This record gives sequence, C-alpha cells and structure tokens, in this order.
Amino acid sequence: IHQFSVTMANVEIGPIITSYNKYRDLIAPYMTNECLSGIFFMVTSGGMTLLNKTVISVYGFNYPNIIMTMQMLVTVFIFRLLWLIGIITQELHLLKDDKQSICFVAIYYLHTILSLNALHGLNIPIYGAIKRCSSLMNLILSVAILKKSVPGWRRLAAIFMITGGCIMAGSGDLHFDLKAYTFGFTSIVAQGLYMTLAEKLANQGNSIINLTYSCALTSFPLFFYMAYIFEEFQTLEWENFIYNKLFIVMFTGLTLGGTLLSLSLMLSSKINSALATSLLGSFKTVAQTICGFLFFPDVVPTLPIVSGITINIVGSFIYTHSKYQPEKKRKQ
Repeated sequence: IHQFSVTMANVEIGPIITSYNKYRDLIAPYMTNECLSGIFFMVTSGGMTLLNKTVISVYGFNYPNIIMTMQMLVTVFIFRLLWLIGIITQELHLLKDDKQSICFVAIYYLHTILSLNALHGLNIPIYGAIKRCSSLMNLILSVAILKKSVPGWRRLAAIFMITGGCIMAGSGDLHFDLKAYTFGFTSIVAQGLYMTLAEKLANQGNSIINLTYSCALTSFPLFFYMAYIFEEFQTLEWENFIYNKLFIVMFTGLTLGGTLLSLSLMLSSKINSALATSLLGSFKTVAQTICGFLFFPDVVPTLPIVSGITINIVGSFIYTHSKYQPEKKRKQ
C-alpha cells in the first residue's frame, strides 16, 4: 500500500504540483495590492449597482437621500463598533482641514445623489457605459490637480477606446431620457472630483479608515436634512415596503454594502489612483451588463450597445495589460 501511494504521488500528484507552481508563478506578478484593491472595488461597486437598481426601480423605492442616510448611519456605527472591540486600532476623527472636509462631503453628496437619480432612469448597461466615461475626466483631473504626468500612449489609447465605446453604447439606447442622461453625465464630473480629492487627501497622510469614517459622519446630517427638504420622509409610504420580506433583505444588503463600497472606493483611490480605479471598473461593466440583459426587462440589445461594450472590453484589457504586465525592459 505504501509503495502504491508513493507511486501514485509520483505519477499523479507530482505533475499537479508542478502545474500549480507554474500557474502560481504566472499569476503572481498580477496579485499586487493595486490589482486586489481594484478587484475589491469592482465587486462591491457592481453588486451595489444591481442592488440599487432593484430597490429603486423594481420595488419603486426612489428615495435616494433616505437610502444614503441609512448607509452613512450604518457605516458610522460599524466603524465605531470595530474600534470599540479593537479591530480598528487607530483613533477615529474628522478631517483637520474644515474647508477640505466641507468640499469633500459636498462633492460626495453630489456624486451619490446624481448617480442614484441617473440609475433610476437608465438601464444598467447604459448606466455603466456612461459611468465609464469618467476615465477621461479622471485623466484630466489627475494631470491638472494632482500634477501627475500624462500616461503612456498605450494607456491613453485604452482610455479613449473605453470612452468611445461607452459613448457608442449610449447612442443605442431606445428609451432615451434626457433628464436621466443629464444626471448621468453630471455625475461623471462629480465622481472625478470626488475620487481625485480622495487621492489628494490620502496623499496628505489621511488614512483610508479615517477618510471613510469622516465622510460618513459629516455627510449623514446633510443626507438626512435633504431627505426632509425634498419631502422624502413625508411622502414615503412605509406600509408598502416593511411587509415585503424580499425587499427587506435587498434593502439590508444595500445598506450594509454602502460601507464596503465607501471603503473600497477610498482604498482603490489611494493604492491604485483615481484614474486606474475608474478604468479597472470597466471589467465590472461586463458582468454588470450581462446581469442587466438577463434580469432587467428595460434593456434592448442594439448594434451600437453591443459594439460599444465590445470596444470598452478591449480597451480595458489593453489598459490592464499595460499596467500589470511585468516589463522586462525595466528589469534589465
């Protein structure tokens, strides 16, 4: 039996281990902090998009300020709880610069509210296509505000392919809604400003934890106040939702997911840069678009949509290859 086991190990297990080591060495250069933070952001962002669309459009809970009020409240509670039990060891505090804090919160508010209003009127593939146009905005802001150098020609080509594909996909929308498109394109500017400012604040020594906590704590009163101003609390008919068990599950996931999304966005903006975070999100668009076609009835696949998404995917692969592929010339 022992001899048989040794023989089987030499014949069966040996090639498996060799093959495993080969593929491990192949993918190891890609498993960097930048890549993992980008994947974390893509998963949380894609999941939150689907949950937001389901809650807002399918269940008709179109109360963006109430949604964000609950998300910020839960984020603050979770962070304080993690600090009390010792998982978060650093002291939680607000940003020291009041002007930067106010600007940061105001831009964050515009980004989230504009995005939620756009998602309500757009189908998921078109929404994702429009949001991907933020790549070009982040490129402009990273050079103008953060004084970064212009990326190489391969990355520039990828950016314009992604943006061009997004515009082409958006042009094939058979249910054009000017108001929703206005919200969508305006949210691109707010998203670019928000991510660039988050990167700048992180570079000034602010931790990811404190950026997320400070943003949630200071924006919570703003979302709550705006929910009252826009009469969301007054017009909400709670009895239409609180007895729907599936809605409660969806809304709970949406509320808890807001914490992960805020943290992943901050993390990716610091480790991966705002521009790279936006571009890596193009991979999320693929799965997000497939889910949109399969599970939401408001999507009609047209030639511009299919062609645009294809160009977007190709551009994403070009960018990712140029960013993460180990360059032998630099090692020499």
